[in-house]
Amino acid sequence: MPPATPSTVDDPAPPNLWTDRILPAAALGAIIGVWVTATTWWPRLPERVPMHFDWDGTPNRWDSKDSWWVLPIIGTLIPLLLVFLGGTVVRRAAVKPDGINVPKPEVFAALSPTARARVLRPTRVFLSVAAVAIAETFRRALDATGRAAISHDGRLETFPFWIVALGLPVGAIVLHLVTRRRLSVEAENEGIPV
Repeated sequence: MPPATPSTVDDPAPPNLWTDRILPAAALGAIIGVWVTATTWWPRLPERVPMHFDWDGTPNRWDSKDSWWVLPIIGTLIPLLLVFLGGTVVRRAAVKPDGINVPKPEVFAALSPTARARVLRPTRVFLSVAAVAIAETFRRALDATGRAAISHDGRLETFPFWIVALGLPVGAIVLHLVTRRRLSVEAENEGIPV
């Protein structure tokens, strides 16, 4: 059996259907949902629409109908940025691992590019799931804003927003723990002291 050859920077990251295709496609679908909701409500909106809601979901600031498009634009840019970062972090780790913020960066840099990609897979999953959650939150906000604009006594259902607002930081903590564990496993598999 030939001896194992050390990995090079040109090693491809192992493809993964979920992280490379399905989750980014879900984020794109959620972004499309934002625009479908925005364009569906647009013709029915009055000249003034609520643009801010207080803690209990009551509209407390109204603006012109033209300001409506701010929400779908923000609800598109943030998720796109998250999906882009998820894809970029793995590619960047292959060529410049010391530029990635992970626990034990010196151990991470010593890993092969393939192992680094496996360590960062949960990061890519987290960013794609966060993109879907944020896009869906904006879609719900647009729907509630449209209902409040038409009825003038409509309220925003705040519960889904609190789930996202609390879920993202909790998810980030879980991501940190999972990344530490994966880093240890990959280092052990490659014989790198942790």
